[in-house]
Amino acid sequence: MTVLIYKNAVTNLRTEIEQSRLAQLTQAKVVIDGRMKELGEIATRISYDNRLTNYEVHNSVTNRESIQALDQYKATSAIMDEIYLYFHGDDKIYSSKGLNDFDVFTNNLQFKTWNKVALFRDLNHVTYPTIRPTDTVSNSNGVQKSMLAYLIPITPNSSNPYATVMYLINESELSNLVDSILGSYEGQTYILDNEGHVLLNNRQGNVLSSEETQSMLGDIKPGIEERVISGVDHSIVSVKSQSNGWTYVTIMPNSQFFSSVVHIRSFMLLLFIIVVIVGVAIALLLARMQYQPISKLAHFAAGKSDSDQGNRTAGNELERIRTALQEYSSKVDLQEPFARHHFLTMLLKFGHAQSLTPELHEAFNLEFNRSHYFVMVIGWDEDEHSDIQEYQEMITLLTQIEFPELSTHGYGVELTRVGQLGLIINFDLEDESAQFAHILLITEAVRANLLEGFDIVPTIGVGSAYTSFDQLNQSYIEACSAFELRSTDRGSVNYFDKLSTLPEHTYWLPSNLLMKLSQSLKQGSYDVARKLFIPPSSACNLPDSRLYIFAVSASICSIPF
Repeated sequence: MTVLIYKNAVTNLRTEIEQSRLAQLTQAKVVIDGRMKELGEIATRISYDNRLTNYEVHNSVTNRESIQALDQYKATSAIMDEIYLYFHGDDKIYSSKGLNDFDVFTNNLQFKTWNKVALFRDLNHVTYPTIRPTDTVSNSNGVQKSMLAYLIPITPNSSNPYATVMYLINESELSNLVDSILGSYEGQTYILDNEGHVLLNNRQGNVLSSEETQSMLGDIKPGIEERVISGVDHSIVSVKSQSNGWTYVTIMPNSQFFSSVVHIRSFMLLLFIIVVIVGVAIALLLARMQYQPISKLAHFAAGKSDSDQGNRTAGNELERIRTALQEYSSKVDLQEPFARHHFLTMLLKFGHAQSLTPELHEAFNLEFNRSHYFVMVIGWDEDEHSDIQEYQEMITLLTQIEFPELSTHGYGVELTRVGQLGLIINFDLEDESAQFAHILLITEAVRANLLEGFDIVPTIGVGSAYTSFDQLNQSYIEACSAFELRSTDRGSVNYFDKLSTLPEHTYWLPSNLLMKLSQSLKQGSYDVARKLFIPPSSACNLPDSRLYIFAVSASICSIPF
């Protein structure tokens, strides 16, 4: 067992690592090919851009626009560090930062292995896209970077190009794409161009010499293979790009695969001995220990179950536990509407929105996530709801009602007074000036649903809208006040915001404030009444009669005045 598991673990680990490297190399190939294709497409667009013609670029009036065009092309690719445009035989070269004489350009930007003469020759005579291996580039400030130069003649695929686009690419832009291929393993990752030149060499741990690398890369083939290099077995994974002929290679020593699982051999021997000696004893002990919790749970479920004695003894322990859980679930389902009704009633009377935890949101299927809130009180004459079934249907309708076109949803709750329902409305509104008009539309939508579905003519009292959920109890008191002032007409709709008020110079409370005070006293709402008793900053100038009313009301509710 130990030998089989050990050999299988090593083989599987090695296969998985090789396949992982192959997949990562393929992914890096796809990404880099896409980036290089993107640079080719930019060169094509440059060749057809009227702003970058030979005449426009050399024209002192329009060359600023040409420089800006190059800067725009540079911004379209994240892989390039700089872009240059050179017209064959010209003594100037253009970039996204401006134009330079060719001599000034070569003095400010010096390649370690690419001298001025070779650079001039390549810019003038390159006939197909060419990339140079990583080179050290120094700028005028002495800062050195490892960069690659990618030259594309324009017009692309033309036998007689008239200019060359040169891109400078930071080596880090490519190396970042292949850094994760080796992971924690030692080895080397190479990117070769279509002529076999090494464009990028990413090393980790012990590395091969230059001679070993050249001999190994000389006849590399796509796929996975094994080779002996300097007497050490190596695993070689490579993929080749069909678009530009580049080859991506990873080389790793095989010995590290075996070292990763060598501890399995000792562990399996120890495990085998332990299993032989104590295996049976452990199995019996575990069986007994696992049965005890189930047995206790089954006895508990049988004692709490409401089923008859025959059902308690029928079936095994798991069956009895399942039956008990079904009974508990049924009880919870029965009690959920009462809990929801109690919770909404408390919100209407006392506010306390902080008690609406996310768990209650989910349990009662409530969503108070809109910007404005108000409450409606809906009632009807006693002779209109004699049909109990129709009354229940009405409650079901208002339990959760939604008007998507008005960005509104609401939740209904039965009130303590017979023939009255409360409806908490939650809606979104961007234009505050249209708030009352929006409330009118919502109220009419609710009223239309009731008239359409039931043989009643509802009377509705509507409270003010608030942006704070904690003020929901104030809107409820206002809705009750508006309902109390309903007219003698059947089916009237009364808005608290439209209750008439007496002129400010009188010595009496406004009618809406008086009704709100009355309802807060009737409903026993301490918070709402207290807010009414606290006068504004100018309350010290209230007439004696108003101060007297406030004082008497405060004494009735035992609120300090």
